[in-house]
Amino acid sequence: MKAKSSFTKLGLGFSVLAIFVLFSGAVYAADRTEIKIGAPLPLTGILAGAALEQKWAYEQAVADINKKGGIYVKEYGKKLPVELIIADAESDPGKAVAATEKLIKVDKVDVLLSGFTTNHVIPTCMTADKYKKYYHATTCLVPPWADQKFKWSTLFFFDILQSASVPYQVINSMDEQDRPKRLAILMEDTIDGRAFGGAFKAMAKKFGYEFVVDASGCGIKGLFFPDTQTKRKEGGWDSHLCG
Repeated sequence: MKAKSSFTKLGLGFSVLAIFVLFSGAVYAADRTEIKIGAPLPLTGILAGAALEQKWAYEQAVADINKKGGIYVKEYGKKLPVELIIADAESDPGKAVAATEKLIKVDKVDVLLSGFTTNHVIPTCMTADKYKKYYHATTCLVPPWADQKFKWSTLFFFDILQSASVPYQVINSMDEQDRPKRLAILMEDTIDGRAFGGAFKAMAKKFGYEFVVDASGCGIKGLFFPDTQTKRKEGGWDSHLCG
């Protein structure tokens, strides 16, 4: 329940931010009756587990807002209810783009909230830029997102180098005799895995650690680290970083 509460607050924050940006200085038809928010989420496929949590968070955020009558829009002098429209991205970047286009062109959403993973978020941000539709994103690596210089999207996420330093800070907080001595790194072969792997390695040097086994890229589609135990026997590590 604690995790779901956090998801709810995060989803609520996204929704409020999106609506604030949407109506800042905007003028709409007087007969407008709702605010439409679209979200391309991978409800099926390998990413479905986390997507269902995100869907729940967005739904709870919208329910909380609508219980209070919706969001007040100064131009109309009244509150408008929020309608959430979710399209299945099917855990595929290409289909995430198609889902985003459907939300914009068919469902006529006013703003968009993202799914997650860098290889899903960046293509859908590109789609939002193409159609000049505001898109608030999350769970995407900051550097590759910033490199794109998007004009129609914002991003809420953490700094990867800061997060990669946490394991070493934890190790250093332990009594010296209890600290692991032989570290290994196991990272999936994806854009996120490669980015986190590079960050973990950079921080290892900063904190004075070395990896006895470097198994970057050993995680593959649907088969995460299939030979982990074999690699552990070969390398003899006593602790590992994975992702």
